[in-house]
Amino acid sequence: MAQQLYQQLIIDHNRAPIGKDKAFSFSHAMEGENPSCGDELNLYLKLNQQQIENIGFNSDACAICTASASLLCEQLNGKNLEQASAMADSLRMYFLQVNSQQKTAEINNALAPLTAVSKYPSRVNCALLPWSTLDQLIKGATAR
Repeated sequence: MAQQLYQQLIIDHNRAPIGKDKAFSFSHAMEGENPSCGDELNLYLKLNQQQIENIGFNSDACAICTASASLLCEQLNGKNLEQASAMADSLRMYFLQVNSQQKTAEINNALAPLTAVSKYPSRVNCALLPWSTLDQLIKGATAR
């Protein structure tokens, strides 16, 4: 039953993605791509010091990548860069520790719909692309 709910949430986020093609003045941008699937993504942030004031993306990507980017936008608006990085790390660790007993406890409940992707290893990079692009963007933003 939970698996069906997660699948429906992925479908909903793909059909009406939060933050996609959102027009706003951004302070930071980063491109990401997943050559194995053909996903291309641009992530945009408006930062006020270390706080995410606005976040959005545009993409030519599969449903999983689009839904993941939508969840990223939904969850990170208003968070600080440390919180954003921690969420990205927890998702990445979830996929790296697929057989761990603690894997679902370590992931934010809001990102739980993405956990269904772990049954399809070839699609994990699709789910992680927005988050790895965020990591690169954060590294660039904090290096300044």
